[in-house]
Amino acid sequence: MVMRLTRPLAALILVVGLGACGSRVTELDFDERPADQLYNEALVLMNEGDYRTAQLKFEEVDRLHPHSDLGRKSQVMQAFANYSRGRYTDASVAAKRFIALNPGSPDAAYAQYIIAMSYYRQIPDVTRDQDGTRRALEAFEFGGYHIPAGTPVGVNPTFVHNDPEIWDSPETFDPMRFTREAEKARHKYAWVPFGGGAHMCLGLHFAYM
Repeated sequence: MVMRLTRPLAALILVVGLGACGSRVTELDFDERPADQLYNEALVLMNEGDYRTAQLKFEEVDRLHPHSDLGRKSQVMQAFANYSRGRYTDASVAAKRFIALNPGSPDAAYAQYIIAMSYYRQIPDVTRDQDGTRRALEAFEFGGYHIPAGTPVGVNPTFVHNDPEIWDSPETFDPMRFTREAEKARHKYAWVPFGGGAHMCLGLHFAYM
């Protein structure tokens, strides 16, 4: 025989089951909290300087209400909360995640700003001499010239970007040069408006804002 539960009886069993958990906050209790309540609580914590707890609150809004407007805003605020508490790597990761999920969002520019500032804040001294990064580590030949190790060197982006050995018709406007297939077919340093390698110009992220 199949037992059918009436709605009142089913509700009673649910209440009794929850009561057995005592005063512990259950996942069901938390899931029922609206997005605006959690979001506003997180904002209050931010204003009080409790960035760690605020970040966790924003994370919950994102987890429980990912497709809501506040869920998307919480993704950006997670990045800002991490930035505010000096966790710059986490801030950058959160901001990049938001951009990947919401590339057309008006807040994408702010996420790019958080990424750029997170990199900037990790520079120990913005006035430090970077002369050592512009010297040849080893001797090499270039254009028929011998360059000894330790020689100061630099890259001229204008020359590189107009080199006919790298670019077909370099003076012609052709957006198709920058498709993924075209980029893979040429040297990774053929296009260096923001430099290359591990230490690229911070302006890269501001340029995409």
